[in-house]
Amino acid sequence: MRVNSNVTMRELGMANVKEGIDDTFSDIIKLERHCKFSNCRHETEPGCAVKAAIQSGELSAVRYELYKSLGRENTNNYAMKKEISKWTKAYKKSIRRVRDE
Repeated sequence: MRVNSNVTMRELGMANVKEGIDDTFSDIIKLERHCKFSNCRHETEPGCAVKAAIQSGELSAVRYELYKSLGRENTNNYAMKKEISKWTKAYKKSIRRVRDE
């Protein structure tokens, strides 16, 4: 049995880089600690330090949107990476089973 090794990379993404995102956006992390509620989503909650910083001009709305976007991308890519690893493991197991028969 021959496995096709002509595989190309279609996309390069990040996965499990929360620490790097937190380091890059440490100013936002510090602001989040000052929100009234620990589970603040920074949308409509009263006492939100992030929204207050955006309104005062201390924090750029564009910078905050980039922070949220990178966080979502990291979460999605990490979940996808785990699924791909699971599929790869199952595929390799099935190849070994066929080869051993």
